Amino acid sequence: MLEFPNTNVVVHNAAVCSREDLVQGGNLKIQEETVATNLLGAMRLTTALMPHLLRQKSAAIVIVTSGLAFVPSAFVPTYSATKAALHSYGQSLRFQLRQISIQVIEIAPPYVQTELGGKPQATDPNAMPLTDFITETLQILSDDPHVEEVLVKRVLPHRCAA
Repeated sequence: MLEFPNTNVVVHNAAVCSREDLVQGGNLKIQEETVATNLLGAMRLTTALMPHLLRQKSAAIVIVTSGLAFVPSAFVPTYSATKAALHSYGQSLRFQLRQISIQVIEIAPPYVQTELGGKPQATDPNAMPLTDFITETLQILSDDPHVEEVLVKRVLPHRCAA
């Protein structure tokens, strides 16, 4: 962090998402890559940056999960599981940092027009347009700088499903 000594925000947004057929035995390579990228990557980076973030006057850890953290998709079970684990990890991290000036913010997108699930997703009319998601997310962050969960309207049915 010597190159960027004033860094005070980390955004955990890396993710891979692959369809899996668990009945046919699943795919260990997909499962291991998904867990390593989506979950362990965020955990390891947080661990590595924590000493630096603790030295900052204020800091934030932003964790991008998914609506599938709350209502999993049977087609992408490992992806869904890693996003649920990130949600849980974020809650624990927020609790442990409650007396420290490091904010933990979870952003839980719905199904958004990106290429995460392949090129067709980027133009799927059932997915939320990316610009709309970004606009609504930034508005939520602007309206409440202390927000813990950024939930656009389209993801609320997933978040509140329980």
